[in-house]
Amino acid sequence: MLPIRYVYGQVSEKFLQTVQRHSLSSALEYVKASDYLKQTRRNERILVSGTIDEIKAILQHAIAHGNEVAIIPEPTQTALQSAFGLSKHLEENVQTAMTQEAQSMDILYANDALVLYNALIGDAPPLNYHVSRYHRTTFKERVQSLYQAYLKVKQLQHTRLTFQTAKGQMIETVATGVVVLEYDNKTCAAKLVQDSVGINDSKLDALIISPKSTVEYLQLMSKAIFNRTHPSTLPNAIGHIQTQHLTIESKLTLPLLIDGKVLGSTPVTFRIQPQALTMVLPEKFWNKVPEKLSDKETIKTDKLPHSHEKMNYLQKKLPLFTHAGEKEYKTLFSTLRD
Repeated sequence: MLPIRYVYGQVSEKFLQTVQRHSLSSALEYVKASDYLKQTRRNERILVSGTIDEIKAILQHAIAHGNEVAIIPEPTQTALQSAFGLSKHLEENVQTAMTQEAQSMDILYANDALVLYNALIGDAPPLNYHVSRYHRTTFKERVQSLYQAYLKVKQLQHTRLTFQTAKGQMIETVATGVVVLEYDNKTCAAKLVQDSVGINDSKLDALIISPKSTVEYLQLMSKAIFNRTHPSTLPNAIGHIQTQHLTIESKLTLPLLIDGKVLGSTPVTFRIQPQALTMVLPEKFWNKVPEKLSDKETIKTDKLPHSHEKMNYLQKKLPLFTHAGEKEYKTLFSTLRD
């Protein structure tokens, strides 16, 4: 059995004392994160608590030194608990960390920066929202949230984007933003593709948001606010790319947010590093590991604007209703004539 140490960053004194009182943690060696990162010990199991940035630094260190990692979230880190299938109870998480078998996990990188939850280019509400964001709100509060979304419509700006996949497929469209993730992190983006997003499938999932009207945008927001998203069919405003490697370029420079923090701008190269990190997580987290890997790419962008006419129009303004292009009008008149 590997030696086990508990590495802690900025956690409350009360939380640290609770960890120390756990029956299984009496034999642990306790190390501050700042001290641990200066060390080069290999082949050990690390239990880690701290801020998201501290946890990510420990994960990077573990990858470099071949160590196993188990995350012990604080009670307030609900998104972390949900994303990795961890319990809200400290005792259960320590039990898992001390007794479960570790497994290798794919890791997503954005311009060589590790992504724990997801990466966001531009603005992509509601895809980057956690699915529980509105669960405890009243109907009145949800209506108010939808109204606030309407007030922000004028801030949405379509920008021309070019995507290149691992197999060289090129996609050009306009969008307000893109969310990129590696596993089901319990966000609205993940829920839309939960039938296809997996763990250790050597692929990333990119969700592209490109509403073609104010009404279409509000329909998308209402589905998220009132929990009406379904993975069987993508909304018309959403595109989906699944590949191992994805480069995104934009006509206008867009910010890159990694786990909620601005860490760069376009162009951005996303890649999956298969089996890069050895993690100790609850068994339910590993349920979606595929039995057989496939190098097939998924490109679902047919509902996004691709013609120069539509792309130029949306970059100027977002209409109240969907604007029909010349091709749609010709099709309509042809149908009426027949």
